[in-house]
Amino acid sequence: MRYFNKAMLVASAALCLNLSVFSQNITLKTGNVTVKEAMEQLKKSSGYSFVFSSVDVDTQKHISISVQDGNIDDVVRQILAGQIGITYEIKDKNIIIKKSENGVVSSKKLQTKGSVRDVNGEPIIGATVMERGTSNGTITDIDGNFMLEVPEGAMLDISYVGYKNQSVQVLSGKQIAISLREDSETLDEVVVIGYGAQKKVNVIGSIATLDSETLESRAVPDVSNMLTGQLSGVTITQTSGNPGQDAGTIRVRGVGSFGATPDPLVLIDGMPGSLSDLTPSEIENISVLKDAASAAIYGSRAANGVILVTTKEGKAGKTHITYNGSIGMSQATELPDFAHSYEYAEYYNMAMGTETYTPEMIRKYRDGSDPDNYADEMYLDELLGGHALQTKHELSVNGGSGKLQYMASLGYLRQNGLLDNNYYNRYNARVNLNAEIAKNVSLSVRVSGMTSDRHEPSTPGVLDNEGFKGIIANAVRYPGLTPSYLSTGEIGPGPKLQGTPVAWVNCASFYREDFDKFNGNIELTWKPIKGLTLRAIGGYNYALSTIRNYRADMPLAGGQSTGPSSLTNSMERTVYKTFQAVADYNTIIAKRHNLSVLLGYTWEDEGQRTLSGSRNNFPSDDVPYLGAGGADGQTNDGGGYDWAIQSVFGRLTYNYDQRYLFETTMRYDGSSRFPSNTKFGFFPSVAAGWRVSEEKFWKERNVSDWFNNLKLKASYGILGNNNIGNYPYQSVYTLGEAQNYVFGGVYTQGAAVTTYVDPTLKWERTRTADFGIETGFFDNKLTLNAAYFHRKTTDVLYKPAASYSSIFGLAISEVNTGELENKGWEFEIGHQNTIGDFHYHVNGNFSIIKNKVLTLGMGNVTQNNGMIGNGSDLFIGYPMEMFYGYKTDGVFLTDAEVNDWYDQTEIAKGSQAGDIRYVDITGDGKVTPDDRTYLGSRIPKYTFGLNLGAEYKGFDFSMLIQGVAGVKGTLSVYAGYAFYQEGNIQRWQMENCWNVQQDNRYPEYPRLEVMSNAGSNNTLTSDYWVLNASYVKVRNIQFGYTLPESVTRKFGSSGMRFYVSLDNPLTFKSYREGWDPENTSNDGQYYPTMSTYTFGLTFILNGLFFWELRQIMRIEAWKEQYARELPHWLSALGQMDALNSLATFAYNHPDYSYPTLLDKADRIAAKVSISSNTKKADTENTGNNTRFMLRAKALGHPLMHRDRCVRNDIDMEKRPFFIIITGANMAGKSTYLRTIGINYLLACTGMPVCAEEMEAYPARLITSLRTSDSLTDNESYFFAELKRLKLIIDKLQSGEELFIILDEILKGTNSMDKQKGSFALIKQFMALQANGIIATHDLLLGTLIDLFPENICNYRFEADITDNELTFSYRLRPGVAQNMNACFLMKKMGIAVAD
Repeated sequence: MRYFNKAMLVASAALCLNLSVFSQNITLKTGNVTVKEAMEQLKKSSGYSFVFSSVDVDTQKHISISVQDGNIDDVVRQILAGQIGITYEIKDKNIIIKKSENGVVSSKKLQTKGSVRDVNGEPIIGATVMERGTSNGTITDIDGNFMLEVPEGAMLDISYVGYKNQSVQVLSGKQIAISLREDSETLDEVVVIGYGAQKKVNVIGSIATLDSETLESRAVPDVSNMLTGQLSGVTITQTSGNPGQDAGTIRVRGVGSFGATPDPLVLIDGMPGSLSDLTPSEIENISVLKDAASAAIYGSRAANGVILVTTKEGKAGKTHITYNGSIGMSQATELPDFAHSYEYAEYYNMAMGTETYTPEMIRKYRDGSDPDNYADEMYLDELLGGHALQTKHELSVNGGSGKLQYMASLGYLRQNGLLDNNYYNRYNARVNLNAEIAKNVSLSVRVSGMTSDRHEPSTPGVLDNEGFKGIIANAVRYPGLTPSYLSTGEIGPGPKLQGTPVAWVNCASFYREDFDKFNGNIELTWKPIKGLTLRAIGGYNYALSTIRNYRADMPLAGGQSTGPSSLTNSMERTVYKTFQAVADYNTIIAKRHNLSVLLGYTWEDEGQRTLSGSRNNFPSDDVPYLGAGGADGQTNDGGGYDWAIQSVFGRLTYNYDQRYLFETTMRYDGSSRFPSNTKFGFFPSVAAGWRVSEEKFWKERNVSDWFNNLKLKASYGILGNNNIGNYPYQSVYTLGEAQNYVFGGVYTQGAAVTTYVDPTLKWERTRTADFGIETGFFDNKLTLNAAYFHRKTTDVLYKPAASYSSIFGLAISEVNTGELENKGWEFEIGHQNTIGDFHYHVNGNFSIIKNKVLTLGMGNVTQNNGMIGNGSDLFIGYPMEMFYGYKTDGVFLTDAEVNDWYDQTEIAKGSQAGDIRYVDITGDGKVTPDDRTYLGSRIPKYTFGLNLGAEYKGFDFSMLIQGVAGVKGTLSVYAGYAFYQEGNIQRWQMENCWNVQQDNRYPEYPRLEVMSNAGSNNTLTSDYWVLNASYVKVRNIQFGYTLPESVTRKFGSSGMRFYVSLDNPLTFKSYREGWDPENTSNDGQYYPTMSTYTFGLTFILNGLFFWELRQIMRIEAWKEQYARELPHWLSALGQMDALNSLATFAYNHPDYSYPTLLDKADRIAAKVSISSNTKKADTENTGNNTRFMLRAKALGHPLMHRDRCVRNDIDMEKRPFFIIITGANMAGKSTYLRTIGINYLLACTGMPVCAEEMEAYPARLITSLRTSDSLTDNESYFFAELKRLKLIIDKLQSGEELFIILDEILKGTNSMDKQKGSFALIKQFMALQANGIIATHDLLLGTLIDLFPENICNYRFEADITDNELTFSYRLRPGVAQNMNACFLMKKMGIAVAD
């Protein structure tokens, strides 16, 4: 066991040896050369030649090669890349190409290992790994690893549901690492639909989807605003930035009703809910059902679309903790620019035409010499011109086993407003559990809670308006002529002796709204037979809302105050309960007929109770509770409602061979909101689709190679709307002063029916037709989708115009009267691609939605101008929410022009220069109310969104652009008119009014005038004030960086991403300066939308990280305690591991024999015995021969198949001693050298060898088999070999004992120098007492036996030519080779060689 320690050092290398161990390193880099040229360059640089038939290889194909220090296989695979139906084999220096059975370029079978992970570095369990073109494959294990035996060079296809497929080529010696990217665009995507899910390829309905990845990267507080611009046909309008009230208004395919509420139905895990109550970390995906085919299964509540939110579930595997946090600053996207006090005074004088403000007063406003009486404050800038902090923290835990999966999340949002004492706190918690409680029986539990508190400052005392609206509206209204605080510190009197908006914000008044919500549902699933799933679902929602509005008695300077304090306190409790039973059966008949049947029943009820009270005159602002207020003037109120609905529903889905698709749904609803005879409604739908790209004729054409998806679809159905309030069909007696009467001299309370109700009230019905096309090109890297829809709503629930009230003598409640339609187009385009490490995507959507009122029924009133409608904003043939007013043609430039214009005295009596010229459109020469017409609508006709994204080596970038067009808006009252009711003036009004541009026919603002709340001739609704509200907004720009997994794993994380996000940074518009066009009806009572700049961090932590960290600390402490012993223990473990490896190898090769390794004593004894027999023994001779020896019988290569392996002997008994092997090409010389080398190493490690017997006295093995040239180092092949040979000589000269194996030495020079050098080298080896083997084509080296007859032996491998065929025996024979085969092979390949 003398050599045991050395054997341990090379045990691992010996176990992994293969044929390539002895091949040379090659560097070859070429660009755009032919295959033939590449072959020639390889031969020139390495000596390898190709043998092939020109029929099998396209030698004119252009390729590029890039191999750095690779082996010959790496180069050959790149040269033959794309060549079909061939394989190759390397023998000596010849690469023999021949036809292949499976068409894969291959030389041998490899045991390929690899791993498959997602982009976060998490293992993907169960991913499919298939060898392309075969049935050979496997799946990944729990750690994402796989092992598969495939031919070298084969292509592996890796796939997993929900991820993009990837392919990789098998390379020798390289482990495969695959990172799969989630594919939300793939046609195999599963889409959530009503009461289930379907593959996207089979979905016929019109459904828009959004995944969690898109949502989680946004810092917008409200989830509804995250949908903006992302979904075609879905319009989201945000008109407020008030914390906690900044949710967007969602409209699906237009506005669906002018009577009932047109909001879509929002379901969270099948339960009614609000997007505002969710955090992005809870959401798995969102589906918007837009047409009847997809939404009809929700029947009476689906007319305006359905939004399905699916929350995340636990996933089996390791526990992961994900943290997503951000902190940012918000500011108003824009604010109007109001006049300074001195400017206000100057323009006020201009508007009045008198010197209301003297030059002395204007000077004091300008220089600030008397701030207590002549202030210059900018109320709105002081209130809204600052920044507000916003922070968000979300923590989730996900994991589980095969039996139980869990997801738990916590969320906190703090959103500060621009106003002082204005903020919003929201706390979220959720637990989702899925458990297998028995065979084929599972239980799902989802529990969530949300609590929030929203705070606003409020106005003091008895001001008309309360809350933030009153504060901001007055900041917009009033100029800053009076100070908020006097120089004494007292609160200034303000413009109305009630203080200023700036002072109100800091007083004790407040508005507070608290919400507590609990949602829970439990689902029991049983699968009694194959294909049948039975589900029972119970749900419970609880919500409690408390509102407290306290208005303080704010003290003013001079002992004044704003008036008595007051408090209004209200509470609202809502409870919702549901039970659902669903049966779902899926089967496949005859492998082509896919059938799915779903039947279900639901019962729902909701009840609400309200209670409120108010009191005045509180003794102190420190006790703003009802009990502390005065009893005089106190009020109380209460109320509530209850409603219930029962439904049965069903869906039949069928497809034939994934080509012909059919689906029909129905729902039968009964609602307590309707009378008994109209309580129930039936809502059916039918849809069909044709996947043209799955047809045989399509696939057989070349078009399918690039046009790989084409689906046509159509649907029709009826939807309902019951958002009409509770019991509007019931007559209710009204109590009040108007109904009181005197009876018998006593004033008595009375009651009366004041409103006519329709006892036959019924559902609104929306008939929807939809036609669509879906396409995919270039393996779905490019997708184009289009859809046309037509929605007609009938029996609209509407209150007729007031003229009917005068006829009946009663107010009219809702009646089924009126019809409207929404029709339009939706277009979607998507492109994604990966170029090396760079991945990008572009997704766009564009919608055209035309809204039109068809009739108002009882509300049809013919106007004098012929238009039929309600006389304000609803007219037949026009969109809803329209502007009805006058056409204009600039302003009068002089007073004289007034008489030359149409007579407009009926609507604008006393017009003068600078006033608006109204147009006569009836042609009667006068402008009257009959000249009013359609001026536009607040409903946008065009909506679009563009989402751009790119990723490169951990860096990512995204941008979301959204916009609308064909939409109108107005600025009215304080926002639109100067000097309105003592109001302020804006800069655009000052700079662009007629007063300063008196020769401009079309100024932006007409003549300045001071007006009351009744307005003036110039404030009539007209196209002068109806503005183009089209805009393009950059909704979000985000830059992120994800740390490499190699870095994050060091601290127990599988992913860490930093990002900077900008929300609403830019707006492009033609609207008035300082005003947001998204708010199309702004009178100054508003809260500006916010632009937010956020820095965020997403961190995924191994759930066992802290436990593992503790164990590591314990291990380190243990190591410190036993540090001295550790090296000995590790050495023992290493020896045990090596012995185990030796034993395993021996066990796997029972037919191998153990070699005999001799030490010095063994060798001397053997030599003494030999010397005694030959009578030549002496001490000196014995000592000189106790050196290297190697003898083996029937030696074979361990990696060759035992039935095909030809075995040979070797016998090297003395020192120096060299074996010179000559032979033909492919005869076996190089393989023989490798056979000796690998068995020699096996012997030295103590393992059995592939031989009948073997005996050796070891020396250090050194070879020259892997030398290579290097263009980078400017080093030729010949020079590289000389360096290797010099190394050998240096070691010999230093006295080292070497066993040398050389293959075709000095190949890189001419034949004469090669021969001379070879002779000299071998002679030097003899002089240095070396032992070894040399394989060569140079037959003259065999003559060296004449110089060293005792120390050199010649052997040969012959190539035999029989009947013009070349054969090889691979047997080692004595002597020098007698025949060569190069000329023979060249002749066989068609190369003319002269004999």
